[in-house]
Amino acid sequence: FVPGATSLVWNRGFELHIKQEAQLEESKATGIKAAIDLGEIHHSAVSTNTSQGLIVSGRGIRSLKRQRNIVLAKFSRKQSKCIKYSKRWKKLQTAKNRFCLRNKRQMREYRHNCTRQVVEFCQTHDVDTVFIGNPDGVRKKNCGRRHNQRMAQWEYGKDLDYLTYKFKMAGISVLTGSE
Repeated sequence: FVPGATSLVWNRGFELHIKQEAQLEESKATGIKAAIDLGEIHHSAVSTNTSQGLIVSGRGIRSLKRQRNIVLAKFSRKQSKCIKYSKRWKKLQTAKNRFCLRNKRQMREYRHNCTRQVVEFCQTHDVDTVFIGNPDGVRKKNCGRRHNQRMAQWEYGKDLDYLTYKFKMAGISVLTGSE
């Protein structure tokens, strides 16, 4: 790691990556703790031991995933009628890839916004320790075809990574465990 180093990266277009040393905030012992429950409909529900709470909606991510499933089904249906690697098939594949990348960027933006709201809430309420529940047991239940598809596409691992990273930057200690 070299602070101030830059690199030019190709990711379906040129991106300039600049490395910068981040400054961690010092943790302060206030004794206020918070618990975070991750979900699909409500991205995260936060409650502190001082009776403060926050619910962050996850409807945006959910609607993007629903849109992605519908659009990809349409592309697949059209591609199934084409000869593989034909000119038409390749055009559809390019459009499919472009759509998937755009959708991925939109979901990443939603995730960052949701986790930022949680971290800012904890900072304003002087929380020093956070417990994040791991919803793995909920995900493995068999609840029907459509619900199973939603659960399989639920990327709570990314949410855990974003939250732990942002809490670390804010100087708040993080504990994780099963719900």
